[in-house]
Amino acid sequence: MVAEPPLLPGRCPVKRGLNIVGFVRAELGIGEAARLLVAAVKAAGIPYAVVPVEKFAPSRHEHPFSDFGTGEPTYDVNIIVLNPPELVGFAGDDGGALLNGRYTIGNWWWEVTQFPDSMRIATHLVDEVWVGSTHVADAVAPALLKPVLTFRVPITRPSVQPVDRTRFGVPSDRFFFLFTFDFHSIFQRKNPLAVVEAFQTAFTPGEGPHLVVKSINGVNRPQELGQLEEAAAERPDIHVADGYVTADEQHGLIAASDAYVSLHRAEGLGLTMAEAMAFAKPVIATGYSGNLEFMSSANSHLVPYELTTIPAGCDPYPEGGEWAEPDLEAAAALMRRVYEHPADARELGERARLDIERLHSPRARAQFLATRLDSIEREWSGGDADPAARWRARVQRLVPASGERSKARAAARRRLGHAHAPATLAEPQSFALERRSGAPKPWHGARNADAGRERAELSGTETLPPLPRAPGARQPVPPDAATDELVPKGKVP
Repeated sequence: MVAEPPLLPGRCPVKRGLNIVGFVRAELGIGEAARLLVAAVKAAGIPYAVVPVEKFAPSRHEHPFSDFGTGEPTYDVNIIVLNPPELVGFAGDDGGALLNGRYTIGNWWWEVTQFPDSMRIATHLVDEVWVGSTHVADAVAPALLKPVLTFRVPITRPSVQPVDRTRFGVPSDRFFFLFTFDFHSIFQRKNPLAVVEAFQTAFTPGEGPHLVVKSINGVNRPQELGQLEEAAAERPDIHVADGYVTADEQHGLIAASDAYVSLHRAEGLGLTMAEAMAFAKPVIATGYSGNLEFMSSANSHLVPYELTTIPAGCDPYPEGGEWAEPDLEAAAALMRRVYEHPADARELGERARLDIERLHSPRARAQFLATRLDSIEREWSGGDADPAARWRARVQRLVPASGERSKARAAARRRLGHAHAPATLAEPQSFALERRSGAPKPWHGARNADAGRERAELSGTETLPPLPRAPGARQPVPPDAATDELVPKGKVP
């Protein structure tokens, strides 16, 4: 039985701990990120309460999540695992009360190297932003006037329900490669056609191995699903399966596979690859973007790539931006290598499993959470004497792009008495974050917002630059050098 979620608080006393907001019942990547955050918070021994969000996400909400923590979300720090448009909607719908008088962290997920202006709409609602990889931090930090920290969600070996591989067309005694993805996560970025092409290059029909491409939400992208099915149509050893299964069945499919392949063009982190590694599967993947937080040449097969320009029609990713084009000949050679050298593949998968358990467990992430929360508590007492004043300051920082500033602000002020974000703020395309000329820029994690400046790397002894403080304003808390988990790109921390 799924436990009932807590209600959002009104004006109530706050205490030390975390309120975690997210799509904890949704079957999509950012929902899994919220669930993994809960696991890390629990490992750190931090009191917490979970607020589930069931609006704004088009995916199915049937994950059996039931750990809502200690009860009502009455803690003094929020971590909101919603991307900016959904965060604005949450604040304007029924989440505004949770933001009053609390320190709020936005855990945002992005994939490519350009962070568009439209995604900055929720900056006024948070005190700092956490992202899932240094790849994402490189994109987000220069675009925001708030601290940006890298917090890698932990990786766990999920529970499984054994699956019959023949259900997906694979004979019980045949080797099979697996790739899974969500059509809502942008077909061109996930790049399933490349996986099909690489497999076709590596193996002739009937040679032995099979490929399963498991997806969800293809029914909402019929043209793209049709492209994928057409690409695989003449190969009986390639199986395209679209549709939801339970979480345990999904993980059971990964556990039943012999190798996992992802020829993505960009990833914010790449949880399915990490899950496959947790099951000791050899993983073949593009050697680019967020998956390098846990993948290296020592524990996986990294596919070379060339950087290329993002074409039109890949919204929300900006046309003219940058992502990777994996080398399909190299990917095909690696697929063949894994198939022809099973002992080496098993050894690689075992190294991957050990790395995930040693470096990326909930316990490995607990220290960051505990230390960062202590830093926030030392600097921030839990809110202003008048919580509405803090909310009012946030509203004042939003400026309608249309120029109807006074009308929108009047509507915002009318709503302040109800401790909610104004309904007029729920449309992310209507507003832009105001940058006041001459205003000092806060520190951005380990990065400087000004283009052309070299990236500042933290050491355990480096002194953080002082943060400017506007008269009467509470400044976001700078991260301690010991708590910011930034590492060189491509290195396993």
